[in-house]
Amino acid sequence: MKTKSILLKSIALLLVLVTVFSMLISCTIGKENGGESSDLAGGSDAFLDDDIPGDDNSGNNAGNVPPSADGSLVIFANGEYTASVIRHEMADAFDKTMYADIRALFKKKVSKNPSLETDFVAAGEELPAITAILVGDTDFPETKKVYKTLKEGQAKAVIEGDKYVMVWKSEAAGLELFEKFKTIFNKQATKDNITITSKWTINVTVEEVKFDENGLKTSIPLPDISSTGLKWNVSGRDAGHGSKIYIANNANSGHFTKYVAALKSAGFTAYATNKLHTAEFATYVTKEQIVHVMFFAAKNVIKVTVDPRSTFGLPGIKGENVAPNPNNTPTEFVQLGMKQVPNAAENGMGYLVKLPDNKFVVVDAGFAYDSGGGGNSADFVIRTMKKMLGSSSAKPVVAAWIITHIHTDHAGGFMGVANGHATKVTIEKLVYNQPSDKQMNAVSNMSGRKNWVPNAINKLKSAGSLKSVVKAHPGMQLHFTGLTITILGTIDVIEDTNYTKMKNGNDSSVVSIFEMNGKKVLICGDCEPQEGKIIRDIYGGMGNKNSPLKADFIQVAHHGYGNTNTDRASGNDQNALNVMASGGVTAAGQSQTYALIPVGLANGKSPAGYYDAVGHMGALKIFNNDHRLVATDKNLTIKFNTNGSYTIDKVKHNSGFWIGTWTT
Repeated sequence: MKTKSILLKSIALLLVLVTVFSMLISCTIGKENGGESSDLAGGSDAFLDDDIPGDDNSGNNAGNVPPSADGSLVIFANGEYTASVIRHEMADAFDKTMYADIRALFKKKVSKNPSLETDFVAAGEELPAITAILVGDTDFPETKKVYKTLKEGQAKAVIEGDKYVMVWKSEAAGLELFEKFKTIFNKQATKDNITITSKWTINVTVEEVKFDENGLKTSIPLPDISSTGLKWNVSGRDAGHGSKIYIANNANSGHFTKYVAALKSAGFTAYATNKLHTAEFATYVTKEQIVHVMFFAAKNVIKVTVDPRSTFGLPGIKGENVAPNPNNTPTEFVQLGMKQVPNAAENGMGYLVKLPDNKFVVVDAGFAYDSGGGGNSADFVIRTMKKMLGSSSAKPVVAAWIITHIHTDHAGGFMGVANGHATKVTIEKLVYNQPSDKQMNAVSNMSGRKNWVPNAINKLKSAGSLKSVVKAHPGMQLHFTGLTITILGTIDVIEDTNYTKMKNGNDSSVVSIFEMNGKKVLICGDCEPQEGKIIRDIYGGMGNKNSPLKADFIQVAHHGYGNTNTDRASGNDQNALNVMASGGVTAAGQSQTYALIPVGLANGKSPAGYYDAVGHMGALKIFNNDHRLVATDKNLTIKFNTNGSYTIDKVKHNSGFWIGTWTT
């Protein structure tokens, strides 16, 4: 018995010594990597940009298991991660999304996330020699070695020493790489063990779309969705101006993939694909049709629109619209100055982007009044463009004019151009999505307006000033020099089995993200809670750090005004911005995010009428007080520089918010 007692005490002492030794080793490793607890990133602060709701980060990576004799890499075993999953510290939005999606695969399989890790190391420190999965363009030499072997349109996933390297040269190739990785992962990985072997080697080549109209087939019957195991809950319903919409409920990503394959098999030609958060998109065309497929995972729904090419054009692929910018010219973003309309407590909204190639993008353009309270707003917009070009005789070229929705304080400027200035400007693309006549007639603030924009289109086309009309759909991207526009919301997100679900014309607003040299502006139009809630569900809300809704500047929806249930006395409105921001810590109020507020001044003092953006707007509660940019009767200019910085032309107004410093 005594011998047994001594033996037990010896074992206990040995365990204590092993524990202490392990703690010392852990501390040493922590100091070598910046003195913090995380393996690479120098502490939890480095992970804030990747916070994922519900992420317990419980799978702490050992990251020190060498490759096996056969070259395989053990990633997960015995209930713990034995390797790291790493991305670049300054990864772009696409790489971050890929990284999040890969981590999600691990979490789903083993019920435990790998730690959030980047390639950051403290100054003077070297990247550690650890077993890891490297996602995207990291600073590790293994990544750089594999990346050098890539040609345009290629992606690879290979074992390189003690690293599994995943790299790509294009987003399209990256997406295909992920899909192949997911297939292998689901086949090879188990809940108890994830070991990467040579079977995980992936080579992908995706050629850039060389769009050839001559190679397209003529009109093809739309494939039925029954081949995927679903049925159309809505089939061929009128979606306005000759477009049709089809809706299938109870859908998943597999159904989306199968339906896209069915389009290809039927003879449709691939035009574009996109993935935003958990939503997936694909556009296929013939000579007479544009078929846009939308899968909203959060809603378990597939929506397919078919637009006639006799009415609508294509948005253009990247290679067609993006020119080099050798002089590193900044992209200039202007919130157009809007003053209170005479004898009315209302103000318009308008934004103007001057591209490095001296073309423009216009969003809305206000009421039929300029900043001086008289004349057509179209004249005001044209004068502003000429001033930015430095020539009063110049004929501005608008690469795209986006109309968020068919209300006079937004579409008025475009109609003003058609009615009185058609020959003074060239518009290469009009981008909008007007609800069907039946839907517009069923909503009080849209009824009687169905012909406004179509009439303006006819006038501009007759004058030779409008080249193409593009119907906006979620997931669509428009590429320009110094600017990429991604459409996030339109009437499409509201469409369901109830034909007249739209209750307010504001909820047909085109919601989009403008990305300029790495910085983003969220344009909400007059989007209200009905559309805002759906957009939040689809894309995760601004509180989700991986959401495409995250932005550096956010145009406050509906001029800051709420809806009919607004409690203005308490400032507790239901503005769509509040809705989209809910569900987590918002970007706004927690960073240098600015609120762009398209309002005007009443008598030069406070925002006009019921658009009381400063005194009674709950939406502003998510912004810091010093981060409010109000156009008032002056244009406000933000320059987005090619090095990722930006400058704001501003002065402080005596009411405590920011306004622009010059006008035309």
